[in-house]
Amino acid sequence: MNIYESLKSVFIENLLDFKGRATRLEYWGLYAFNLFMFFVLSIMPDFINVIYGLWLLIALITVSIRRMHDVGKSGWYYFWGLTGIGWLWVIFRLLQPSSKNSNKWGSPKF
Repeated sequence: MNIYESLKSVFIENLLDFKGRATRLEYWGLYAFNLFMFFVLSIMPDFINVIYGLWLLIALITVSIRRMHDVGKSGWYYFWGLTGIGWLWVIFRLLQPSSKNSNKWGSPKF
């Protein structure tokens, strides 16, 4: 899977999928793409920024939940990041490699 395929998966194919798995490339590729889009959107009209922002919010939540599934944790664990120290544990989990075994959320996407 390359960066184009991962962004297509996050933004189009699996935008509303809370049940599957997401690789590190899908998760961190979204952040890298969003950094690029920050500069592009700075010259765009406000309504385009609002539309992209809502689309991005949905994509961030779903890919984060699927990323937690990929390391073998429930998607609800992602919300530990809202606590004071829980974000350290969440970042640690998001940086881990994908589980090589199938789990209740599906098979790995190598």
